[in-house]
Amino acid sequence: MAWISANFWPLLPALLGLAAIGVLAAGCGGWTSQTPWPLRSEGRPKGARAESPRRPDDAAAWVEATLRRRGLKFGTDGSVAALYSYAVARHERIDPRAARAGDLLFFDTSRDGNACGTHVGLVEAIAPGGALKFRERRDGRDLQSFADPMRPRRRRDAQGRVVNSFLRPRQPHDEDTSRYFAGEMVCAVVRVRS
Repeated sequence: MAWISANFWPLLPALLGLAAIGVLAAGCGGWTSQTPWPLRSEGRPKGARAESPRRPDDAAAWVEATLRRRGLKFGTDGSVAALYSYAVARHERIDPRAARAGDLLFFDTSRDGNACGTHVGLVEAIAPGGALKFRERRDGRDLQSFADPMRPRRRRDAQGRVVNSFLRPRQPHDEDTSRYFAGEMVCAVVRVRS
């Protein structure tokens, strides 16, 4: 009894912790391999963001506001994917070489390259040399960027002008075939008619 009395108080925090774990386990349906919180090692590489194809996006919101100022009336869920679906269903998809100011540029920024409509921009002009100068909204900032689908892997031209902006930063776990330049990721150009 003396041992219990002498050692009880130092062990109290550990005992309370075990009791809390028991309550959490009971709330999860018993002792299972599932936890009530996501483990970093489950589902995606460390540092990678969860990708949701249908979530509000500031790039889509900015482009949609621009289109509405032009007089278009439409509704989406605020994601780039929904804007892409609307644009290709209702407007004319064109060859990137025929792009002009006001056209929508859709990009596939996914790692595997099979998700057109994950980012969007608005063609502002054709730059010297043929690159598409476009406006975009990314990471809370309005940006002026460049995409050259005819020279997708070139960063600059012979005169040193930027022909492809970076759309995705290099990550430590990237493969050698990873894409970073806007020209590599252009997947659709859509001419919106009022």
